[in-house]
Amino acid sequence: MAKLKLRDSDKCWRCQKEVGTLVHMLYSCEKNVQLWERVVTLLNDLFRMQLSKTPALCILGLLPDKNTDCKTETVDMFSHYDRM
Repeated sequence: MAKLKLRDSDKCWRCQKEVGTLVHMLYSCEKNVQLWERVVTLLNDLFRMQLSKTPALCILGLLPDKNTDCKTETVDMFSHYDRM
């Protein structure tokens, strides 16, 4: 944000301790850690999965490769609409 001249400092606007990279501000900032732990725990409980807390999951919603069934079903569902 500092490079874009949106802020004077390159520090995270939440914690003011670390450089405010996107990964830090959205995932690893101490102000977000508990949020992501709760979200991943909720997903694991709801879907009876054993997901690990990773930036790919938390920021982008990407599942690990071992959960290909979920990805395959989603891809199949969308490819069905492409043929319509």
